[in-house]
Amino acid sequence: MEDTQSASFMLNIIRDVSERKKIEEKLRQERDMLESITRNIGAGLTIIDKNYRIVWANSLLKQIPGFAEGKLCYATYEKRQSPCPDCGVTKIFKFNIDFDTHEWFYTDSCGRRHYYQLIVTPIRDKSGAVIAALELSVDITDKKELENKIKEYSRKLELLVKKRTTQLHQTQAKLVQAERLAAIGELAGMVGHDLRNPLTGIKGAVYILKSKYGNILGTEAKEIFSIIDKSIEYSNKIINDLADYSRTIKLERSEITPRLLLINALSMIEVPQNIQFIDKTEDAPVIKVDVEKVSRVFMNIIKNAIEAMPHGGTLTVISQKQKNKVKIAFRDTGIGMTRETMNRLWTPLFTTKAKGMGFGLSICKRIVEAHEGKITVKSKVDKGSTFILTLPIEPEPFETTEEQWIIADYIIADYLAQTIS
Repeated sequence: MEDTQSASFMLNIIRDVSERKKIEEKLRQERDMLESITRNIGAGLTIIDKNYRIVWANSLLKQIPGFAEGKLCYATYEKRQSPCPDCGVTKIFKFNIDFDTHEWFYTDSCGRRHYYQLIVTPIRDKSGAVIAALELSVDITDKKELENKIKEYSRKLELLVKKRTTQLHQTQAKLVQAERLAAIGELAGMVGHDLRNPLTGIKGAVYILKSKYGNILGTEAKEIFSIIDKSIEYSNKIINDLADYSRTIKLERSEITPRLLLINALSMIEVPQNIQFIDKTEDAPVIKVDVEKVSRVFMNIIKNAIEAMPHGGTLTVISQKQKNKVKIAFRDTGIGMTRETMNRLWTPLFTTKAKGMGFGLSICKRIVEAHEGKITVKSKVDKGSTFILTLPIEPEPFETTEEQWIIADYIIADYLAQTIS
């Protein structure tokens, strides 16, 4: 009887050992399967107990420096002294939730950030009590970097669209202004043509009166005729400005130096005695310009400088070669200009003088730009002004006229409109 009981006891022990081995083998197979799955998808898997200790982790997480089963998870993964603020394990144990997910990142020794999606679920016993937490960490670094790049591209695209929209609005405003100025120019041409004939008649009549009755006229009458002559001359200047503004600028180029241009302009200007004139222009380089038109630009700037120094001052003209261009600066010590005046300086019909139509500088700007050049100004109130002309030494191989610049503006506007749409 005792032998039978002993044999039965031994069989139970063998059966229990066999069952335990089967369970252990099954657990090992399941663990190996989890290990294989998570390794192939690049995910980390950790089992963490209530005390935040690592019970088990797959091989991917075991590669972390300082990793060891039994260590605290927050000390191992985050190098912290206490649980993380948004810890999913804490939520599982304290709030008895069934699922938690959030993002986590760390910076490696090379300074690169690695992002992970953490998914935490509870592990329960047969009675339903939570005995551990299973944390799955999926590497989403590439996804985050792609999202960041898309955000950056979107930001740059928004800035580009904003910039192009601003440019389009500016171009449209310039086209509207160009159309308005063209209408003003057409009207100016018509008015100038209609005024020239009566002025010619008045000038002829005054000439006849002076010729016939000049010997018997008194001093007062002669002064009146002088005033009429000056008024006719000034009116003719206005008419010429109107005519120049209304017609397209076409250039007849010839070779000349900056100094000869200045001498040519000064020959038609009377510089007052109280103005000190300093000439620092050079006989080089030789440039190809429309001498008559550029000389007119010089004359206009010099006259404006003289008028800006009613009590005397100094006017200095300097020329300098810079690569394939020449810069000519006119610097006066006059009354200067405000920022508001400089912003409107090139606008037709704007003038700060007691008399005048305000066409002078706008025509100068058109002449310089027709030469593919640029005219700018720097000024301070009571400190004087400096006008700077930049002209190319050699013109473009094709003949440039003002019409081509206008056409180019429309082409740019059309291009911007297509880009935005």
